[in-house]
Amino acid sequence: MTQKCFGLIFALYFIWKYFDLTKFSKMLFILDDLNNPVEINDINQWERWMTMNSAKVELGRNKIGEFTVNTVFRGVDSNAHKHDQPMVFESTVYDDVDDIMAVREYQDYYDAMLGHKTFIQEYTYSLV
Repeated sequence: MTQKCFGLIFALYFIWKYFDLTKFSKMLFILDDLNNPVEINDINQWERWMTMNSAKVELGRNKIGEFTVNTVFRGVDSNAHKHDQPMVFESTVYDDVDDIMAVREYQDYYDAMLGHKTFIQEYTYSLV
């Protein structure tokens, strides 16, 4: 699992340990066998699942010239107040010094995979 995923897990652990999670717990998700997000209310179960399913957490990572395209299942709906469906997948493009160049969020696995491929195409063509 990437260092950024461990950072997210640590941040969520800190929040769980020191703050009231009555609202936050409604934003945790894991994936079922068909890669559909399933809401859970137990942060310990979420943390175990995220740790034991690193292949499902990091969907793709590609280096294109000076850019890295990384697509992950976050397992957290940080946009719960903005969307009917949880936005739990994310593609991020970083440059060589880890500056974020672009971010896109997705509701489902297939959109995330398509978004990952789209970023790869966009950044491949930008190098030509």
